[in-house]
Amino acid sequence: MTQAPLAPAAATLWTAPHHTAGSRRPRWTASSLAAAIAAACRADDAPAQRAHIAEGLLRNALRAGMWLPRSVLQSDPSCYKSRTLHVDRESGITIRVLAWRRGHRTPIHDHVAWCVIGVYSGCERELQYEAMDAHGTTRLRVSADHAMRAGETAVLMPPDDIHEVSC
Repeated sequence: MTQAPLAPAAATLWTAPHHTAGSRRPRWTASSLAAAIAAACRADDAPAQRAHIAEGLLRNALRAGMWLPRSVLQSDPSCYKSRTLHVDRESGITIRVLAWRRGHRTPIHDHVAWCVIGVYSGCERELQYEAMDAHGTTRLRVSADHAMRAGETAVLMPPDDIHEVSC
């Protein structure tokens, strides 16, 4: 997974679902998620299939109460923070966390590889764009506008992945 915006919204610090003393530790951590994705994707070289496998595992992890360290959930008043949480060099899978406040947004961008997005807490808005040729000049036009809430996931697959994400 490249760049996984897991989006806490509108607060300085969000924490993972609370587990009381004596309860079991959460099943999913960034490392266990990356290991599960790497193992499941080894048998399939097709990028689209790998992306959908990763999306299903991320959705399961988020809905089961995935644990993230407090340090990666801290936002900054001036801009969103993007932090690398896990890198698996063998599989090429990277897990990144974006922590932000209401009003923060990414620039319009695309990705060089498939990407899975999952919302950890709060809500994010994604504007998707399509490139259009207008008299020899490329222009972008909004093609979709939707919100994702905690536990929801999506796959981005180049070349149709031009978007902007906001909290």
